[in-house]
Amino acid sequence: MSASGVFYFCSCDYKIIYLRQIKIYLRKYTHIFLLLLVLPFTLLSQSKIYTDSLLTVLQKQNGDTNRITTLCRLSEAYLHSEFLRSKNYATEALELSEKLNYNHGRIMSLNRLGSVLESESNYKASLEILFKALALAQSTGDKEYISMIHNTIGLNYSGVLNYNKAIEHFHKAISNATSSTKQRITGTALCNMGNTYVLKAQFDSATTCFLKASNIFEKLKDPDRMGTCLHNLGNIYYRITNYEKALDYYRKCIPVFEVNRNKQHLADCLQGIGGVYYDQGKYNDAFDYFFKSLKIKEEIGDKRSMVGTLINIGALYSGIDQYDKGILYLNRADSINSQVEHTGNKLAILNNVGYAFLNSGRLQEALQKFKSYYELAQQTHSNDDIRVAAYNLSNIYSALKDYKQAYEFHKLYSLMNDSILSNEKKSKIEELVFNNEMDRKEEELKVLKTEATIKELQLQQSESKNLLLISALICFVAVTSLLFLLYRQFQKRKDEKEKMITQENILRAVVETKEHEQKRVAEELHDSLGQILSTLKLRISAFKEGQDVSHIDASLELIKQASQEVKTISHDLMPHVLMELGLKKALVQLSTNVNNSGNLKLTIKADELNENLPELTGILIYRITQELVNNIIKHAGATTASITFSKKDNQLFIVAEDNGKGFDKEDFKDKNGMGWKGMTSRILMFKGSYEIKRSDSGGSRIEIKLDIQK
Repeated sequence: MSASGVFYFCSCDYKIIYLRQIKIYLRKYTHIFLLLLVLPFTLLSQSKIYTDSLLTVLQKQNGDTNRITTLCRLSEAYLHSEFLRSKNYATEALELSEKLNYNHGRIMSLNRLGSVLESESNYKASLEILFKALALAQSTGDKEYISMIHNTIGLNYSGVLNYNKAIEHFHKAISNATSSTKQRITGTALCNMGNTYVLKAQFDSATTCFLKASNIFEKLKDPDRMGTCLHNLGNIYYRITNYEKALDYYRKCIPVFEVNRNKQHLADCLQGIGGVYYDQGKYNDAFDYFFKSLKIKEEIGDKRSMVGTLINIGALYSGIDQYDKGILYLNRADSINSQVEHTGNKLAILNNVGYAFLNSGRLQEALQKFKSYYELAQQTHSNDDIRVAAYNLSNIYSALKDYKQAYEFHKLYSLMNDSILSNEKKSKIEELVFNNEMDRKEEELKVLKTEATIKELQLQQSESKNLLLISALICFVAVTSLLFLLYRQFQKRKDEKEKMITQENILRAVVETKEHEQKRVAEELHDSLGQILSTLKLRISAFKEGQDVSHIDASLELIKQASQEVKTISHDLMPHVLMELGLKKALVQLSTNVNNSGNLKLTIKADELNENLPELTGILIYRITQELVNNIIKHAGATTASITFSKKDNQLFIVAEDNGKGFDKEDFKDKNGMGWKGMTSRILMFKGSYEIKRSDSGGSRIEIKLDIQK
C-alpha cells in the first residue's frame, strides 16, 4: 500500500489479503502534494471562505478578462473537492478567452484544464492541451507560465512512466523561471523530480532532490513546503519498509502542518502513519489514524481523497471479518465517488464490496458486484481487473453449481493469466507509440511557431521576402544549435556538480560516523574499563599489610600497565583535551607527547586557529595533523620538524617541514597506507588540496590548503 494510496482485499480462499496494483495507485496519488506547490492559489483552495468570496466576485462580473481570472481560480480551488465543477470552470474560462480573443486568458485556462485532466490521469488529453498552452506562452514570452506549464507536462510524462522526459521538463521549468519566482519554481521542480526518481526506485537521487528542495524552502522561510519535503522523505522510507524512519519523518511533518493550518498535508501525514501501522499489523492504530485523516478531509471537503480513505477503512474492517462495517464504509465511499466520478476508485469499491459479500457467504450479492466490476473493467480495458473479476466469478458460479458459467470464466481467467507477459509487452509498445505521438506534437508546435514567424516577416518585408526567409531559417537553425549545445554543457556541468555533492555528502557521513564511533570507544575505554581497573587496584592494595604480597605486587604492576594502555588507546582514539579544551590545546599536547619521547623535536604553531570551529571540523584538522606527525616519525628519519597553521579568509593553510631524508612526489603517490588514505579523504572533505615538496634543509615539505567555510 502506498503512503497515500489504497489497499485492497482479495483472496483465493476468501481470507488472504491481496495488495492490488500498488505502483499504479502510488503514481496516481504521489502528485497530490506537488500540485499544491505549482500554482500560487492552491493552498487557499481548501478554504470555504476563499471559494465563497470568489463565487461572490464571479456573480458581479460581466464577460470581461477579470472574469476569466476568477474562473481559473475557482477551477483550481475545486480541483480536489469537486472535480466536474473544476473542469466546468476551466472550460468556461477557455470559451470566454476565445470569445474575447484574449491570449493570456487562453494560456491560463488551457493550463488549468490541462492540470484538471492530469489530476484525472487523462494524460494524453492533458498533454495535448498543455502543449497548446506552452506554444501560446512562448509566443507571448510569458516565462512564469512557461515554467508552470513545463512542471505540469513533467507530471504527465511521469504519469505515463516516461521518467526521462518528465525530468527533462522539470529542468525546463527551472531554466525558464523568472527572477521573482526562480527559487520557488526550482524547489517545486526538485520535489517533482524527487517523486519521479521514487517511481524509478532511485531512492538516493530522490533523497538528494528532496534535501535540496528543503534547503531552498528553508531559505525562503517556507516551513509548509519544507514539511512537504519531509513528508516525501517519509514516503521513501515507507517504500523501502524502513517503518521507524518513515514514522519519524511523518511525525516531524505534523507540527509543521498544524502550525500552518495546512489540513490537506496534515491528513496525508496521518494516512501515511496509518499505512505504516497497517503494514505492521497494528490494526487498532491504523484505524485511529485513518479516522483522524478522514475527519480532516471531511472538514476541507476533499471528496476525492475522502473516497480513498473510506476504501482503506472499509477494506480493513473486511480484513478483520467485520464485513457489515466494511460494506457500510465502502458504500459511503461509492456515494461520494459518484460526485467526483473517479473510475479507479469505482473499481476498487466494487472489488472490495464483492469480497466482503463473498467472504461473508452472501454469494448472490457478491455475484452482482463482481459482474459490475467485470463490466467496468472491460470498459476501461484493465486486463488485471478483468483477470481478477473472471477468477472470482468462476469461483462464485461454481459455488452456485452453475458449472457452465464457471467454466467460461475460468477459461477467461486462464487466458488473461497466460497473457500477462504479452500484455506487458503490448503496454510497452503502446507507451512508445504514445510518447512518439507526443514527440510529434512537440515537433508540430515548433513547425507552427516557425511558420508563424516566417509569415509575419513576409507581411512586414514583402519586397525582400526570399532573403529574409533564408536569413530567418539560418538564424533559427544557428540559434537552436547554439542553445542546444549550451544546454548540453549546462546539463553536463550540473550533473557533475550534483554527483560531486552526493559524493561529498557520502564521504562526510562516513568520516563523521567513524569519528563518532572512535569517540564512543574512547569514552567507553576511559570511563568503563579504566574505572574497573582502578577499583581492582584499590581492592588488591587492601591485602598488602601483614600478608605475602609478592604475587599481589606483580598483579598491581600488571594492572598499572593495563591502566596506562587504556589511557594511551583512549587518547589515540579521541584525546580528551581536544573535546574539553579545544583544538589549540590538543595540538600543544600532541607536540608535548612527541617531544617527551626524545626521538623527535616537534614545534607546532597554531596561534591563528579559530577556537569557534565546529566540533567535526576541529576533529578532522587534528586527525590530519596527527597523520602528518606519524608520517614524519615513521618515514622521514628526521630529528626536528615543524607544523605551522595560518588562515586567510575562509582558507586554512597547514605547512609541515622536517630535516629528514626527504622523498620524491612520485614516490609519495604510491603510498597506500590506511593512514595516508584517511588523511587525503579528510582533505577532500574540505574541498582541499595538498602539494609535496623538498624543504630547504633537504627534508620533506607538505603544503595543505583547506576550505573551512562550511
